[in-house]
Amino acid sequence: MSFAAQASVGTSYQLSDITELDFNYRYLYIDGVQSSLAVENRTSTVETEGTHDHQIRAGLRFNVN
Repeated sequence: MSFAAQASVGTSYQLSDITELDFNYRYLYIDGVQSSLAVENRTSTVETEGTHDHQIRAGLRFNVN
């Protein structure tokens, strides 16, 4: 079993009646994993450390109703 979590925060700025400029930050954490496989009396093990991912994102949002 692994643990994962994410948090994000953002804001947008209205450019026109239908267009917004969007900025946000996202943090993602994925816990490490260890997995083993045995084939014909040989065992292979793969292990990863925890991952911390930081993203700063920007985009355009169109609100057409």
